[in-house]
Amino acid sequence: MVSQYPHTLTAQQISGIATANSDGDYIGSVTEKVTLSKCRAEINSGGAVLNLTDGTQYVYDSLIQLPKSAPIVFESTEIEVTDENGNVMASGTVKRFQPAQLHCRLWV
Repeated sequence: MVSQYPHTLTAQQISGIATANSDGDYIGSVTEKVTLSKCRAEINSGGAVLNLTDGTQYVYDSLIQLPKSAPIVFESTEIEVTDENGNVMASGTVKRFQPAQLHCRLWV
């Protein structure tokens, strides 16, 4: 059976805040991999261009299709898309996230 969203989107997120220990030394926050949503990665084999909000053009590597219920993924977030076997389908920095009426999209 074909699945609309066969892949998994994960992101590197900072958990906690830097705090001082009993000696007054700061202990930094920890970066961890968090699963955000199911998705479908589409490789940009045609060399399509994304126009960014600052007016620059970017030839993106992948377009990631997400369900409407997906959380907002901010620009500059490091993401990774894997298939059901754990193989990396796409990875990189989010260039743009766009929620729409029926689904969401992000470009890497």
